[in-house]
Amino acid sequence: MDQKEMEMVNLIAINSKGNILVCDYNNNRIQIFDSEGKFLSTFGSQGNGNGQFNGPYGICVDLNDNIYICDNNNSRIQIFDSNGKFISTFGSYGNGNGQFGGLIGVTINSKGNIIVCDYNNNRIQIFDSSGKFHSTFGSFGNGNGQFSYPEGICVDLNDNIFVCDHNHDRIQIFNSNGEYITQFKVIQPTDITIDPNTQNIIVTRNDHQISIFWFNSNGKYIAQFKVNKPTDITIDPDTQNIIVTGSDNQISIFWFCNNKIQHQQSTSFELFLFFVYLIQAIDQFYYLRFHSFSFLFFFVC
Repeated sequence: MDQKEMEMVNLIAINSKGNILVCDYNNNRIQIFDSEGKFLSTFGSQGNGNGQFNGPYGICVDLNDNIYICDNNNSRIQIFDSNGKFISTFGSYGNGNGQFGGLIGVTINSKGNIIVCDYNNNRIQIFDSSGKFHSTFGSFGNGNGQFSYPEGICVDLNDNIFVCDHNHDRIQIFNSNGEYITQFKVIQPTDITIDPNTQNIIVTRNDHQISIFWFNSNGKYIAQFKVNKPTDITIDPDTQNIIVTGSDNQISIFWFCNNKIQHQQSTSFELFLFFVYLIQAIDQFYYLRFHSFSFLFFFVC
């Protein structure tokens, strides 16, 4: 199998160098590409040993570009350096502190704390940077601070925690200690990210319309656009490009221009990488970013 060939591309992250990290779920590995789309490395294989995976279903990086992976079916978080070298792991199956009933989503706050969606236990768990249990909040229910299968999470610049409460059709917001602040409605949210420059909130949802919603920092609706079967979303902090993965192995790029969502879609990861950086190069050369011109490309395999 070619190193770039993927099956069920579902989670994605970008590190400080602009490298693109992709969870290749069915192949039980992580693939890394540089900012020019050149394949760099892959790590992981199927299994339960250190550095092995059984359904990687969540990825993020910290300020040192260490990589944190939700090893879902092994009920653990694994931590790697920026080159994919195994560092440590924590977690096991169960409902006690530090145990997981399914991991779908992980994020890191400004203190280096690791915040995990414990999906089947309907709670959020917080760990320090070494994986030592710190605290937990949430339970099953429909009240404020309760969940029905949380499956997407992120933090803002103030370390407030945003959680996709999927079956309750809402985003819940908590402070860094897990204390409930507020909520806003989104039908069946599946993942969430926050633009570090504008603090705008971007949410994927799956209600048979398959939309992505854009909100301001107060949860006020701005815009929406459609993507086929979105599974994860991230933003490049340098370019503000929005990168979306889909369960049908498509990866799309979008950007916000003149209060409109502009987009380009590729049906293969290789084409995606090539045209992402082609567009960025053209954009930078002609100084057109966020001005009155945009480019729209369509690709057919």
